[in-house]
Amino acid sequence: MPACPFGVVGRDPEDGRAGKCTLCYDRLEDGLEPACAKSCPTDSIQFGPHEELVELASRRVAELHRRGIEGAHLYGAGDEPAEQLAGGLGSFFLLTEPPERYGLPAHADSPVQQNVVPATLAAVAAGLLVSAGAVLAFAAAGRRGRRTPGGEHW
Repeated sequence: MPACPFGVVGRDPEDGRAGKCTLCYDRLEDGLEPACAKSCPTDSIQFGPHEELVELASRRVAELHRRGIEGAHLYGAGDEPAEQLAGGLGSFFLLTEPPERYGLPAHADSPVQQNVVPATLAAVAAGLLVSAGAVLAFAAAGRRGRRTPGGEHW
C-alpha cells in the first residue's frame, strides 16, 4: 500500500485485505464496460483503447486552450519514455490545475524502477555468497578424503 504513488491500494474495512479497482473484470469478460464508466453521469470516466482515448483527450485539451484555459493538460498520457509517470500508466487524467491540487503526485516514480539496481545487486551478492560457500564445502570435503603416506587423515 505505501508503495503506490497514487494511493489507489486500500484496505477492506471488513476483512483487512489490501485491494484496488479491477476494472470490473467480470464485466469486461462479458464484453461490458466497467460500472464506473457506464454509470458516470457526466461521461467524465471513459473506457476504451488507450490510443483512442489519448487522441480524444488531446483534442479536448486543444479546445480548452482555444477557450483560454491554458492550464489544461493530460496527466499520465503521451509523455516521453523518460518522463512517464511511474513508468507509464494505463489511465490518464485531463487536468486544468497542477496535479497536486487534485491529490495526485507531480512526479510519481515506480517502486519497481527505484528498486531495480539495489535488488539486482542484492541478488548478485547472494549468488556469489552461495557459490563461495559451495566452493568451500567442496574443498573441505576433498581434504577430508585425503590420506598422508603413513595412512592417517589430514
